[in-house]
Amino acid sequence: EKSATGVETNKFTFDGVEYTVSGFTTSDPAQTNAGTYPNNITADAYVVTDPAGNDVSAQFAVTPQNGTLEIAKRGITVTATGGSKQYDGSAITAQETGYTISSGTLADGQSETVALSGERTLVGTATAKVDSVTVKDAAGADVTANYDIAKVDGTLTVTNRKAKYEITLVANSSTGNTYDGAEKSATGVETNKFTFDGV
Repeated sequence: EKSATGVETNKFTFDGVEYTVSGFTTSDPAQTNAGTYPNNITADAYVVTDPAGNDVSAQFAVTPQNGTLEIAKRGITVTATGGSKQYDGSAITAQETGYTISSGTLADGQSETVALSGERTLVGTATAKVDSVTVKDAAGADVTANYDIAKVDGTLTVTNRKAKYEITLVANSSTGNTYDGAEKSATGVETNKFTFDGV
């Protein structure tokens, strides 16, 4: 919690004599969340006294100048990490490559939840996108509005394999036949489906 209380001074010097102003109150804002809050001075009648305690208010015009409590948003940058892999038939995803808070920090006791999207299976690139960032305090209250959050996307890359998968395509055979005047045949392949790395 931050606060702004009282006045800068209620003592003023004129011609070498110090006078004291009283009879006023201040709103004394105390806040936790980011924002701008006034510290207003109010009075039914300002009282000005000299060093002897005499009321000399009639000799002065008191002008109040209100103060301000300012709490700036906390800045952080959330960056999708991205990554690269050789083609293996499965996707590289933004969710699995994760993110970092690349600049700034969260307030003590607070934690973030980051939603990421994007994936790539075939050779090429895709965007690892930071979709949303939510910050909560230790009690579970959403305090995201107190942060100025920059989101930076990353890149997901799938490259060609350095060592190619080896596939042997075997044509079907028909052996052990003896001529009997009937047509014999061998057609197609044993299989055209192959599994590598579970794909």
